[in-house]
Amino acid sequence: MSRPHARLMGQWLSERLGRPVIVENRPGGGGNIAIEAVVKALADGHTLPLVTIQSAVNATLYDKLNYNFIRDIAPVASISRQTLALAVTPSFPARTVPDIIAYAKANPGRLSMASAGNGTTPHVAGELFKMMAGVDMPHVPLSRRVAGADRSHRQTGAGDLCRHRLVADAMCIRGASVLHPHIA
Repeated sequence: MSRPHARLMGQWLSERLGRPVIVENRPGGGGNIAIEAVVKALADGHTLPLVTIQSAVNATLYDKLNYNFIRDIAPVASISRQTLALAVTPSFPARTVPDIIAYAKANPGRLSMASAGNGTTPHVAGELFKMMAGVDMPHVPLSRRVAGADRSHRQTGAGDLCRHRLVADAMCIRGASVLHPHIA
């Protein structure tokens, strides 16, 4: 999600500043490589990171980062929000969060939770949901490459989740997403 945001923000800044803004992608390590590059750059205001929630999550997941996220990165502006939803396949009997929690409690370990991979924002949010709800739901980490094509996850519903044939129930405040106003 951050690459398109960075390109749009770079174009916007170029137009307003009247000078070129170069967007350099530094993929890898869940954003840690990019943040470290910014921290090591000259502190002259010419190198700005586009930080996602993943960087804050990484600060708690990695023991040995070559920077201190809180000390070394200062927020300048918020440019987007991320909406997370709890979703199930259409064949799943529950349609609301309380129904899903009741089902998971009645069937411990039988309901799986899929995400885009270990340590991702949806994974961490899912772990928080499991902890708050007091349910046992094994995590199924799916890589983006595998998510749409691998049929072996069919029994968990993860294949349907990744192809967007699902029913969603918001885990956030009513009307929090203008992109999905039908989820309330």
